[in-house]
Amino acid sequence: MSNIPQRMDELIALGAELVDRGLVLGSGGNLSFRADDIACVTRSGAPLHQLVPGDFMPVPIDEAYHHPDYHPRPSLETPMHLA
Repeated sequence: MSNIPQRMDELIALGAELVDRGLVLGSGGNLSFRADDIACVTRSGAPLHQLVPGDFMPVPIDEAYHHPDYHPRPSLETPMHLA
């Protein structure tokens, strides 16, 4: 999982570019990537033009997903990202 920081950096840059190009507004979307047995999904409400590594929430891929009650939490669209 040593490539996780590089993937986060790539998605942080991509989030800023998506907002700069007007393709999304602020927190109007989510990003994710898979690494081994987890998916890292942007947290609910994360501003895509100001992402930081802490905005990516790890979610196990091989377990049934239940949206947590605590904050911060992964995006509501996490099941789609896991699919």
